[in-house]
Parts: sequence; C-alpha cells; structure tokens
Amino acid sequence: SKHWPDAFWRVLAQEARAAGHEIALPAGNAAETARANAIAGPVGGAVWSGMGLADLIPLLGQSALAIGVDSGLTHLAAALDVPTLALYGSTDSALTGCRGRHARSVQAEFPCVPCRARECAYRGPAQAWSGITVEPACYASLPPERVWAWARELAAPGRP
Repeated sequence: SKHWPDAFWRVLAQEARAAGHEIALPAGNAAETARANAIAGPVGGAVWSGMGLADLIPLLGQSALAIGVDSGLTHLAAALDVPTLALYGSTDSALTGCRGRHARSVQAEFPCVPCRARECAYRGPAQAWSGITVEPACYASLPPERVWAWARELAAPGRP
C-alpha cells in the first residue's frame, strides 16, 4: 500500500531529468532493482542497488532532492538535511511524517486515508490518471505533476 505507482515515478523522473537533474533510485533486492531500472533507465538514471546504509548515506547526503514514500531512506534523507518530499497514502503523515528543516510530508486526500493497512481494501470506483487505473487508489490525489510542483519548491539551489 506504500508503493506510489510506477507510471507516476516514470513521469516524475522525466520531469526531473528535463529540468537538468541527475536521477538515482536506491534498490535493496532483485525486484526493487528491476523496478528501479524500469523507472530510471529510460531517462539515463542510475540505480543504487546492493548497497548498505554506509554506502548510501554519502550518496544520499549529496543529493539535491529526495522524493519517496514513507520509508526509512526517505526519513534518512530528511535527517541528512536533504530537501525531502515524502508521499503518504495509507500511512499517517501526522504520526510518521518526515521531520527536518527541508522536509515536507504530503498526505493523499481520499475518504479512507490514512487507513494504515498493508493491503489496500478500497473497493469503490476506480481512480484514474491519464487513462491509467491508480492503485492504491488514494495515490490518485498525488499525481506526478502535483508532486513535481512541490518538489521544485523544495529543491535547494546550489546543490548537485
């Protein structure tokens, strides 16, 4: 229930790349690596796979911007004072939102949010974005165009 849709990530990566940003996605296992390659590959992005925290910390700390869901790496980016945009669907940003001078947590706007469920139980009308059904449905309220607008506000000038 924490997975922001891959189609959204691909559009976000395209927007960031078009704005001149380098793209890098961390991946901890084979499934995450395949997903990261499918998102980053088309825009010439890097995939940081098979790395431990000791290797990721300096890379993440040098980043100009981090965008992620409610995960340990998103919280780590905020703790490293990287401008961080955290996306919340099923989890509650009021309870577990990213904290920091340059961190912003945005909560999906949907009737059942925050449900805190591991599996989405929404059975109402399908939610769509650009003709694609969005799952989990709550993320339809956090489309990539909106997320990119927030990210641009957070991006710190002068960072690589």
